[in-house]
Amino acid sequence: MRRRRLMHASLPALREAIRRKPADVALRAVFADLLLERGDPRGLFIQAQSQGRVTQAAELLATYRHHFVHPLLASAQVTFVRGFIDSWTTTPREFLARGRRFLRNYPLRALTLSGARRVDLRYVLASEGFSSINELTLRNLARGALAELATHELPSVHVLQVAGEMLPSELDALPNTAVARRLKRVARPRFGSPYLYIEHRFESPLLGVGVLPHPSRLPEGDGVNVRV
Repeated sequence: MRRRRLMHASLPALREAIRRKPADVALRAVFADLLLERGDPRGLFIQAQSQGRVTQAAELLATYRHHFVHPLLASAQVTFVRGFIDSWTTTPREFLARGRRFLRNYPLRALTLSGARRVDLRYVLASEGFSSINELTLRNLARGALAELATHELPSVHVLQVAGEMLPSELDALPNTAVARRLKRVARPRFGSPYLYIEHRFESPLLGVGVLPHPSRLPEGDGVNVRV
């Protein structure tokens, strides 16, 4: 009954439903069937990844990458899960230029940014759709960015990986957030430098947010991840 009703939904409506409920296998199956009815190879790609057909999924991606990757992310380093982009590695500038629009339409579980400044993080963490991000990696943060990060509670993030520096006075002035408390515990002095260095991976409940992993994360052997 539900499948029959879903088959009458439009592709944009189904895509929005998948963005909101990324663990709903039935939604992706119907979306794939509707794509196949239109002769769209993305339908076969979704089926191949969802059913663990690794070789077929890789071949389809090699042939139709330009079609599977959203135009906004045409040159991006992305990973697919169940036929949709699951993770994205990019720069803050690229994310702010393209990412917010992408997040409004597609489920994205993991984001990796390199070299983010304080102002970058302020806009990234406030972006529409950021609540879908469950794994956030921040590499080579500019000075001052950790202080900005510590002002946010990050309720949707269950894995946070950070690397950056801050002054002891900045660390002492951090607000009493879960992120700030964890940063204070792992900060280490650097020989010959007034800055403290922080490089750590936090996971809930250690992060203090108590969020379970994103349901689109597949158990081992249940699907296929393809990085491009």
